This record gives sequence, structure tokens and C-alpha cells, in this order.
Amino acid sequence: MMAKTHVVIGLTFAVYKLGALQTGQYTVPEYGAVLVGLVIGSLLPDIDHPQSTISQFIPIVGRFIAAWTQHRGLFHSILGVILLFLTLAFGSGAMVNISASYGLGTQLPRYFSVGIIIGYVLHIIADMITTNGVKLLYPLKWNVGLPLFSTGGIREMVLRWGLIGLSVAMVVRFILGYIA
Repeated sequence: MMAKTHVVIGLTFAVYKLGALQTGQYTVPEYGAVLVGLVIGSLLPDIDHPQSTISQFIPIVGRFIAAWTQHRGLFHSILGVILLFLTLAFGSGAMVNISASYGLGTQLPRYFSVGIIIGYVLHIIADMITTNGVKLLYPLKWNVGLPLFSTGGIREMVLRWGLIGLSVAMVVRFILGYIA
């Protein structure tokens, strides 16, 4: 799927979780950290493709990774999710110290990491419903998926705009519920 659709999927999930602000499950900064993490995580698996949005944003890393791995391989697999989780888990100590030193508190990096993981997994699920599928059980060569969409096809565009419409409806409902 294209980057726009992946971001819309991540943002739709974030909008779905807006109610967590009302219930006090998240503070606004924590919700913001999850939101930013969702956007980054929704783009991150495509770091293995040199023309992807995230590879264009950090081209040296994107080219390096694309040179030694196959698109929709390691970074679109359960192993990739586990490696990301471990990277974030071990790197969160440094992020917590940096966050605390700027007066941002110690929980924001954890919420940011949660957003990244959720966005990453949503990206893989979205790619699983394309005609190409993903190598979910990498390093096994099997493609796993349910071919409902072609990347860049009309069905993908309908899905994207449908999710945008759903998100707008959820935001309006949230605002009206908040006002009433």
C-alpha cells in the first residue's frame, strides 16, 4: 500500500482512541506521543524500499537497508516486529533520560514506542491484504496475504477515503460528545 494509506490507517486508529483522552487513560502529551509514534510506525516497515517515503526522509539509512534486504521481507515479518520491540525496549532508557532532562516526563517515550509498534503492525496487516502479500514468517520464503487490493489501485484509494470519512465522523462525534 502507498504511504498515504498507511498513515491514514494509523491516524484512523489514533482517532478511534480519542475517547481515551475523555476517560483519562491518556493525557494530551501522552496521546500526542502515541500519535507521532503511529505515524512513524506506519511508515517504518517500508525502510526496506529505496523509493519509500521514509527512505526518502532518511536516504542514507534507506539505501543501506534496501541494499541488504528484500522489500516486504524482514521488515514486514513477525521477526521484524520482535526486533523493533527489542530495539525500542532497550533504547527506551536513553529516551526516558532525554525526555526527563527536557521536562517532558518519563512516560512519553513509552507512549511513543507503543505508537510505533502499533503503527508498524498496522502497516504489515495492511500490506497483507494486497496482491503481493508479505513474508510474515521471514526468513521463510512464503508470502502470506489475502489479495484484496493492488498497491496504488482504485480499491486502495476507496479504502483510504473511506477511512478518512470514518475518521472525520469519529472526530465530529468526539467533539459533539465533548461539548454536550
